Amino acid sequence: TGFAVSSRTLAHIFNTESVAMIGAGLLVGRILACTGHGQGILAGAAVSLAYLLIFATTNHLALIFGASFLKGIAEALIVAASYAAASVMIPPRRRARWFGLFNATYFLSWGLAGTLIAGPLVDLMIRAGHTTTWAYRISYLAAFGLTLSGVILLGCLFFGRRQIQHAADLSGKF
Repeated sequence: TGFAVSSRTLAHIFNTESVAMIGAGLLVGRILACTGHGQGILAGAAVSLAYLLIFATTNHLALIFGASFLKGIAEALIVAASYAAASVMIPPRRRARWFGLFNATYFLSWGLAGTLIAGPLVDLMIRAGHTTTWAYRISYLAAFGLTLSGVILLGCLFFGRRQIQHAADLSGKF
């Protein structure tokens, strides 16, 4: 990050994320009951966009703590909403196998993005003569772009489906 923090400060930054995840985890059931699973995933992704942008652009350590807090909230929302949505969509008789596949793809997505996108991008930037700090900032911006693309796609699918359902409901009234 370029802040040259001590190991103790780094631990506090990560602990801030953990505290936020625990706190959000205690509230996420109520939030999803009000918003629904799709909107919960979108909300988590929107919060992810905020923390990625802060990580990529800030020069203030206090904002890194704030971004870590947002990261914990985003993770709690995304994990809970996606598992809840999957549990509704997967038929009970196929749940064991399909949840195995869901877990595999869900957790692989985190590792693959870092391995196939962020890592090579950072390496290329450093080889091109950029500082390590700049290279990591660019990787956060790349993650921001990838996440934004996913949010747009999910939003189109989610809101498109709602409009189709709304049109079907209206046609039944005539």
